[in-house]
Amino acid sequence: YHWGSFSPLAKKFLLQHTEKLSLKGLLDFFSRPDQIAFALMPISVGTAHMLAFEYFNIRAFENARALSLCGAFFQQCQSAETPIEKIMTMPIEDATNPIELPLYYQAV
Repeated sequence: YHWGSFSPLAKKFLLQHTEKLSLKGLLDFFSRPDQIAFALMPISVGTAHMLAFEYFNIRAFENARALSLCGAFFQQCQSAETPIEKIMTMPIEDATNPIELPLYYQAV
């Protein structure tokens, strides 16, 4: 039901990379011109978290983890302190830095 809010490419990306999903992967995918608008839509945060909850309820834990990370990534991208444009300029080696990316860090 909630997948209707995502692009088919985003659904495919997220579900095919559940075990290897990372900040770099999310940033590379959702900073593309054909995907960035969704990362910036306020509804995307809740949609990703709702999908994570639904996957958790059916015990699809890898999918739930991927959607939780995605929701946290969207939330981080939409924050005033670290919009996606700023994240794109950061070194990604320390993706879990709680000072620079506190919202994403909480999901990791």
